[in-house]
Amino acid sequence: MAASCRVYIFLSAFVLAGAMFKKGSKQLAVPEKTHATASALKQKHPEPNFVELGSGSAGSAGKVMSDVVTPATPELLAAEPLKWMHTPKCGTSFLNALIHLPGVCPGVDHSFNIDTERYGPHFEIGFQFMDCPNRCDPKKFVCQPHGDTTHMGIGDKYETEFKGHLVANFREPIQRILSAFYDTEFSHGVKDGDSPASYAKKVEHFMTCQIMNGGVMDPLPPFCLELTETDANLAVARLREGFAFVGIMEEWDLSMCLFHRMFGGDCLAADFLDNRPTYGEDSSLHLYDTSVLGGFEDPVDRILYNGAKDIFAERLLAYNVSQESCQPCFEQARSGAAV
Repeated sequence: MAASCRVYIFLSAFVLAGAMFKKGSKQLAVPEKTHATASALKQKHPEPNFVELGSGSAGSAGKVMSDVVTPATPELLAAEPLKWMHTPKCGTSFLNALIHLPGVCPGVDHSFNIDTERYGPHFEIGFQFMDCPNRCDPKKFVCQPHGDTTHMGIGDKYETEFKGHLVANFREPIQRILSAFYDTEFSHGVKDGDSPASYAKKVEHFMTCQIMNGGVMDPLPPFCLELTETDANLAVARLREGFAFVGIMEEWDLSMCLFHRMFGGDCLAADFLDNRPTYGEDSSLHLYDTSVLGGFEDPVDRILYNGAKDIFAERLLAYNVSQESCQPCFEQARSGAAV
């Protein structure tokens, strides 16, 4: 995650030391941004040899087999096949938590990470387009069919395909916008001459639009700017009724603990790593200075985000998730041992 809706992770002072938690800052000297195409990725990062990847034993098809993990829960079984809604700057590294759920991707083991080392800078595209169909069970996880981006909208497919199967993380709207503006890896629609304030007006309502409309969302289609608070309330209703998991970027540690409490699987170090910090190797917590926006606010996405936070808080209570109750998960991720 270069750092969007992937402020990244609030470190619990007594939990998972520094580099294990999310997100990065941004350098102010922003180089020219480029998008990688799927064909270019395939040429640069050819399909891997499954036997060489990871440390698990090889199955009859030559694929790395998953390690033994805690069992799937009824919630996971009911939500399959999982559909990840990937909002820019909301935690690309979440993909690692998804593929390590029990039985979801038999072609990976605990040592397998989706990151720049394996797939290059556009690692989520490399995995989803080239590798996901070979490693993941299509009855348990929906691989991304679009070759150039994972930032796709839900739209009409909510009712016909995805209701009850969606998983996503959400981020404070203004911080998400600034993270996208300063992103040095993806352009997110930033043009020469754009200021933070002018850019913000071009991408407001992003999270709401991604839930309510289909197609490629990055860069944001102009029609999204026409959405209203009524649309935001409809999007919140979709979150409540049709999203099997709702995480909050600013509460990444508790989000990952809740994720495993709901769906099972082991807590792994990869769940808490930021594989795409905004500022190079800097994975410390950064809050962007919102004064550069001159008081800009996004009331539509504010409704959506507040609704996501309400759902998140309700599920923390329902599943008894707290810093104290999550210590075994955090310790497992740090030590790599079974709980």
